[in-house]
Amino acid sequence: MDIKSQLQAELIAAMKSGDTVTRDTLRMVTSALKNDEISRGATLTDEQSIEVIAREAKRLKEAMAEFQTAGRNDLVEQYAQNVNVITKYLPEQASDEE
Repeated sequence: MDIKSQLQAELIAAMKSGDTVTRDTLRMVTSALKNDEISRGATLTDEQSIEVIAREAKRLKEAMAEFQTAGRNDLVEQYAQNVNVITKYLPEQASDEE
């Protein structure tokens, strides 16, 4: 199963279970994937999809840092939950020791 299909399946499961954080995050990611497909004019491969997902995770982490400095802890917590959902679809990062 490719990443886009997996995202769609988990989006449907989140909608059925009422998990709004996962639902909203997966909608954001699928929208970013679709926008990237439109801009490229071709269907994304799994590697390209991972790049888009990583870009979204980075964008959310940068926003979290800005909200942290602004003292908006409510938004920091919300974005942290979104990042946790997104990182499930990224390959594991090498540790500092590796």
